[in-house]
Amino acid sequence: MKSFTQGTRFSQSLLFTAVISSTALVGCSNSDSDNTPGESDAAAFTVSGTAVNFYTGEHVDNASISIAGDINGVHTELGETTTDNSGRFSLSYDNVPTRLVISGQNDEFGEYSIIVLNEDQESRVTAANLALQPVDVNAVFDPETDSTIELGTTPVIELAANSLVDNNGNTPEGDVSGRLTIIDPSADPSLMPGNYQTIDNQGDVSLIESFGAISAVFEDSNGEELNLAENQTATIRIPLASGINPNTADATIPLFYFDETTGYWVEEGIATLTQLANNTYVYEGTVSHFTVWNADKVYETININGCVVDETGEPVANADVTSQGRDYIGSANTTSNDAGLFSLPARFNSDVLISARNGAVSNTLEVDTDNTDVDLTNNCLVLSPDAVNISLTWGEAPDDLDSHLFGPANADGTEQFHVYYGNHPVIVNEVVMDLDVDDTSSFGPEVISIPRFPYPGTYQYLVHQFSNESDIVSSPARVKLTIGEQEIFFSPSEATNPLTEEWAVFNIEVDANLNPTIVPVQEFVEGWVEDGLEEGPIEEGLIEENFEAFATPANTRALEPKTNQSIKPSYK
Repeated sequence: MKSFTQGTRFSQSLLFTAVISSTALVGCSNSDSDNTPGESDAAAFTVSGTAVNFYTGEHVDNASISIAGDINGVHTELGETTTDNSGRFSLSYDNVPTRLVISGQNDEFGEYSIIVLNEDQESRVTAANLALQPVDVNAVFDPETDSTIELGTTPVIELAANSLVDNNGNTPEGDVSGRLTIIDPSADPSLMPGNYQTIDNQGDVSLIESFGAISAVFEDSNGEELNLAENQTATIRIPLASGINPNTADATIPLFYFDETTGYWVEEGIATLTQLANNTYVYEGTVSHFTVWNADKVYETININGCVVDETGEPVANADVTSQGRDYIGSANTTSNDAGLFSLPARFNSDVLISARNGAVSNTLEVDTDNTDVDLTNNCLVLSPDAVNISLTWGEAPDDLDSHLFGPANADGTEQFHVYYGNHPVIVNEVVMDLDVDDTSSFGPEVISIPRFPYPGTYQYLVHQFSNESDIVSSPARVKLTIGEQEIFFSPSEATNPLTEEWAVFNIEVDANLNPTIVPVQEFVEGWVEDGLEEGPIEEGLIEENFEAFATPANTRALEPKTNQSIKPSYK
């Protein structure tokens, strides 16, 4: 059988053996790992984690980490630290918080924050990866003159002369450096800091949807952070998220900034939708300080009521359940109770994805909401300790990228299954493998779920560019593989060989005990998928050339055009 060969250039962080484990929690988990920088055995509480590149999964060293927490109902700054050369950080404290805000950035990566819940008041918490987005613009300018920071030909920030000061109110001497990061969460809402929550003066929490955001950080020549002086303002222009149609976007919209102490978005100001001379659409507004600024609005919600069970049908408590909008940019999360039940808010009259994690991953359900609550208790999310989840996201172009999964369909591997848009679900040895979500109108996600491996052998995952505009690298595409407690990221920018329309991402080698090993492939290939799409039914010669094990009639399905594929709602 033809198999992908391992690439000669890939991230060292992806070379490991991943044996499925059921000990991790999304957001937080107990950990008995070795001490990391800043940790004290005598402390009442220790939080640790790892900062990674959002797109590649590579560790980010020397990132500045700040941590805040809710202690006895009070938002408290716990301290600051930096990541070591493996991207790890740790901080200890004398009191145990019930909710944490972990924020990070450095010279090459923009500001980002995650929320970690610790309602059971565990003394040791390991956070989910702090996935940082690379900075888009590094600018150096004279603070004594009017300055404009541009992304290409788009003027994003306009500063007046002498408007920046340090924490003591002093104007900087010499040049100032500015770091600008454009946050476009159209493909993946998790690019946005926090949990899309805002809180009012009465303490009521609401959910917001994003129309685009920016992060701006300024430092003097000594690396001291600068911000706007009292009574000074600046003009910001937030590029409209690529998934939003400017013809239907709100003419004005509230501005929100992210508070790294409370972990909530705070409304402050108004932005106006503006078409610039370069035909770029932006939300333009005035701000009095710099942080992460977001063009958002609060939306009306209904509740999705559902359940989480294991493979035997038993309820799963404390599972982290997440919703993600498909036709709006936003998400929400909650946890299942002792009976495995949950109630999760989502935007009404929308298309929403629901999934769960608790030391394992579930399948993904697609839910269409209206203006009343949704009952999913007859269709529970199913968690499996050996489950694998593969999520593919990309940009506005190309319209359509496709996920393809190949693997052994019998015990000796002489037959192969193929999960893709034209053949799912696939049942092998009583295991149901499915393309839970298929997207044909930009951004994704496309989601494949494998509850467990039916046979030993090689399982191969590819991405195929179905539509012809743009390419897989420029999009950019991103694959997140969740296997046990591990989240592994793959970017086509790391792939070898000349660019093609087929990206061989990774293999999973499954041994006789059904334990998996992740083998990054990261190569552009030809003839695995495209030949079948172009030539129609897979003929015997093509099987021998590209799919050697697809020799039986049951496995020689044609990769036909998507003439009958339903088009999922998009932001457009």
